[in-house]
Amino acid sequence: MASLLQARGLDTGPFTAHQLTADAIRSATVVITMTRAQRAAVVRAVPEAVRRTFTLLELAHVLSTSPGARSASDDAARWAQVPELVSLERLNHPALTRELDIEDPYGRSEKVYRRVFERITSATDTVCGVLGTGRQPWLLGSKPPRSGPLPVAQPQPRHSSSLGRL
Repeated sequence: MASLLQARGLDTGPFTAHQLTADAIRSATVVITMTRAQRAAVVRAVPEAVRRTFTLLELAHVLSTSPGARSASDDAARWAQVPELVSLERLNHPALTRELDIEDPYGRSEKVYRRVFERITSATDTVCGVLGTGRQPWLLGSKPPRSGPLPVAQPQPRHSSSLGRL
């Protein structure tokens, strides 16, 4: 994955893995996961995070289809309205037929890594385009800055039995 990021001109040097903790979940404005199973693990760990925890594909879909997604005047306000927008979408369309999981490419072929990379890139471009923020990763668990980079979570390795590493 690092080579794909570097090919796009992104610096992979500052990436470090961090254990996802209940405190990080509690302090996050929005928690973005790659799969519904990861989302469920977050919600089991911190039930009050249910309305602000989404898969990346769910978030991208809602932001691309919701007319209210661009209504706030600044980045922080747009992030603050995300939980309500996604909750309304879940209420209005409880059985989304779209695939909401991004497969874990760990241990798979380069073709799978490329496919996953393109799905993540497409979804993050959508999210960034709507929320009006940059594409530099920052640690999940921090509050989104008033302007600046988006949280980008890395897929959890299959063998992990904890909440995962970000």
